[in-house]
Amino acid sequence: MLSHPDEWLRVDRTPSPGSPALFVDRDGTLIENVPYLADPDHVRVIDGAVDTILEFRARGYAIIVVSNQSGIARGNCSVEQYRAVEERVQKLLGEGAADVVYACPFHPDGLVAFSRAHSSRKPAPGMLLDAARRFGIRLATSVIVGDSLVDMQAGANAGVGRLIHVLTGHGRTDAAAVSNFAATIDKAVETAVTIAKVDPTPPCQSMASRR
Repeated sequence: MLSHPDEWLRVDRTPSPGSPALFVDRDGTLIENVPYLADPDHVRVIDGAVDTILEFRARGYAIIVVSNQSGIARGNCSVEQYRAVEERVQKLLGEGAADVVYACPFHPDGLVAFSRAHSSRKPAPGMLLDAARRFGIRLATSVIVGDSLVDMQAGANAGVGRLIHVLTGHGRTDAAAVSNFAATIDKAVETAVTIAKVDPTPPCQSMASRR
């Protein structure tokens, strides 16, 4: 498995070893989906995203963004444009909202510099496994939230404890595929209308608290 390139890793706050993480997709989950987003002025944070992040943080989760960025490989977004968009995203989320940001610019059909398969590209689990190795993240007690089938596959492939599919972005289009995928694995895939509706409390704990 290829290691994740350091230049595609942003660390604003180093997670405490042994912490669980909220792994969260960017486009379509944290922010409104804009295909191959290259203009910082087009960044729109999804309502309630920041509140959910803060709820997870209060429960001891590291906040780690894991994002495929094939627009770079395809030539639809330059490296500089990606960096500018990411700065805008973090500014709108609020200082220190995300501890770590992973991005994968590779795609097998991309341009020469990034035209290759890579184990960090979801549905491969490379970004999540790198976080486990690099920061000591506990995957079994972590959560992944995303709008696409590949997010759920990456989470399952990495052994993440909770998989939560949101219906924003590609969510409704991918809903049937996610349901079919859920039937092939040994854990549930939860559904939330948006990230604002994601409950930080695992379902079993939530049910126990109501007894």
